[in-house]
Amino acid sequence: MNGRPRAVSRDQLSVRIERELFLRSISDVRPNSAQLAQMLSMLRDVAFEPGEEIYRRGEPCHRIYLITNGQVELRAPDSAPWQFSGSATIGILDAMMDQPYSRDAVAVTDAHALELEVGEYFEYLEDNYDLCQRSIAHNAADLFELFLSLPDPRGLLEQVGDRGMLEPPDRPFSVVERLLVLRRVRPLARASIQALTSLAGLANEVRVRAGDTPFRQGDMSRSFWMIAYGQVLLQRDQPSISAIRGAGEFVENYAAFGSQQRQFNATAQTDVTILCIHEEDLFDRMEEHFDLTRSVLAFLASERMKVNNVLSLADSWSSDPDADNDADQGADIAAPASADAGYGEKPAAVQETR
Repeated sequence: MNGRPRAVSRDQLSVRIERELFLRSISDVRPNSAQLAQMLSMLRDVAFEPGEEIYRRGEPCHRIYLITNGQVELRAPDSAPWQFSGSATIGILDAMMDQPYSRDAVAVTDAHALELEVGEYFEYLEDNYDLCQRSIAHNAADLFELFLSLPDPRGLLEQVGDRGMLEPPDRPFSVVERLLVLRRVRPLARASIQALTSLAGLANEVRVRAGDTPFRQGDMSRSFWMIAYGQVLLQRDQPSISAIRGAGEFVENYAAFGSQQRQFNATAQTDVTILCIHEEDLFDRMEEHFDLTRSVLAFLASERMKVNNVLSLADSWSSDPDADNDADQGADIAAPASADAGYGEKPAAVQETR
């Protein structure tokens, strides 16, 4: 950063009222008064001049910035810039992925932001897990809607690798074998062995014959399905999508985090072994083992980064400061969200969003 940002000194009551109104305006998960007060106590006003660096690519990600007004760009070599204006959170995706800043953040105009320490933010999410869970669901649903709007979403959905999965035996998986499977499932890959062991004992095994249809778009389900072995073809209309999912993946990727309604028709391309975990069991373990929550947040953040990259290449991000960027935000700061690398974000299981 070029020096320290200018701290903004104003009447404390005015500042608090402005911050509270702003947070309420951007948060869709409705934090209660105590949660909102806790978040407000963590924020610090900062201001940046045109051309000033907010942070640099490669620096440790210690802070998240909630842009309240002004225009900001996130820049990286050989990549289109990500442009944000007003009501956007930057740095959140990198924070969620526990990695250095992946882009330079530069103020294009005079910009005002609320600064939040990353460590304090994760403590906030852990202390307010009900809010965190609602934020994960909200941000996953927003991300899926953004995914559906892409010109060719299939490329982001298709995953056919086997991630080193073992061929299933003629008997049901043992608890140890279920643990080995869970360690290779992408959304859970950063979780501790203790957290995954607790999940392994709760997972149910389902075997589907090639050609069978385990579910259809519109079916209701309260379980997360993970592919332990084999391949599943996902299809849907409006928009038309057809993609194959392989072992080591949630069958419907992040869609299951945002809705209890199936978003695709699923057909087993080969004999398939599925591990199913009821949503209540998963979220209970995520609350008990916050490293499991961090793993899911990192996964959602990485998926948001992929969407952001597609959007920037398509030159579809608005540079108009008066444009409505809220639909692309992807993160809710007052509630938990998903992660950084580029949503024109809001904090909450936070993300970088536009």
